[in-house]
Amino acid sequence: MTIATLLLLTSAVVGLMIAPRYNAYMLLGSAPIVAILVAITARLSGFGSLGIFGITFACLTTSQVAYLLTAWLSMRDDERLADEPCNDQRRDDGQNDVPNKQARQEDVPPYLTN
Repeated sequence: MTIATLLLLTSAVVGLMIAPRYNAYMLLGSAPIVAILVAITARLSGFGSLGIFGITFACLTTSQVAYLLTAWLSMRDDERLADEPCNDQRRDDGQNDVPNKQARQEDVPPYLTN
């Protein structure tokens, strides 16, 4: 039973590690590798055919759920950051509160630029 728990935790860690850096295509690429490694480990641990199938299915599901959960949480963080107001405040007429550099130079009287 500890082997099954260890395999589930390992597959969840794989899903957690893939989500922040890669897209879903990497998950599709890693799923066969996880399945093969889990099946070999379960077979070497003495599980029967039905047990190997069950553990492999559970590990693949755990890996994908961990990926989806991590991806969802990172998207929520991105949305939260996007909702924060920026420092570039606009007035009602659509202009910035701070004029740009050219506008400031135009306001300087010519006798001060010499």
